[in-house]
Amino acid sequence: MAKGKQALRDFFSGYPGFRYRSSADSIDEWRRLCRHCDWPSRREDYHHAEREEAWQDYRRAMTISFNDTFGNDDCDSEAWAKLCSSAGISNVPRTLAERKAIMLNTHVNLCDLLDSADRRGRAEIFDDVEELRRYTLESGKIFPKEEAYAGGLLKFLLREITGTYQGPKKKGGSGKGRRRRR
Repeated sequence: MAKGKQALRDFFSGYPGFRYRSSADSIDEWRRLCRHCDWPSRREDYHHAEREEAWQDYRRAMTISFNDTFGNDDCDSEAWAKLCSSAGISNVPRTLAERKAIMLNTHVNLCDLLDSADRRGRAEIFDDVEELRRYTLESGKIFPKEEAYAGGLLKFLLREITGTYQGPKKKGGSGKGRRRRR
């Protein structure tokens, strides 16, 4: 297995009898682990302590895996090139500025991006944030945004999915947790 998903492998290996399938989507493996451990769904018991602790550990493993796969230096041109490739951009631009620009205007699910990089596949690209939002909410593939706020490449790739954006300030807005009007 590539170094990129080692943190996920380590996380799942902490559950005796559970066999992690690295070829499966990470969120599907999380759901399978929940069934394996016989944990109630969040709808059934939102505050189930063991599941919630495991969920936080899973989210940290996702972030570590993302950083191990793509890097976390937003000035690393090769990291941006790998992101472009994993997003299915066939003609990866030559310069760091061009690579950043193309990825900042690309709408891709970060969970899919991580899973596709490990399989040397391509993540689906969406036409706009709204299309990405619908897919993300329907699939439940929501990258742990609190971890993404920590820095590195993730802070640049994060898209608003659930309503409140708390990330770095972007042009034309304060980025201070404003609610979107509906």
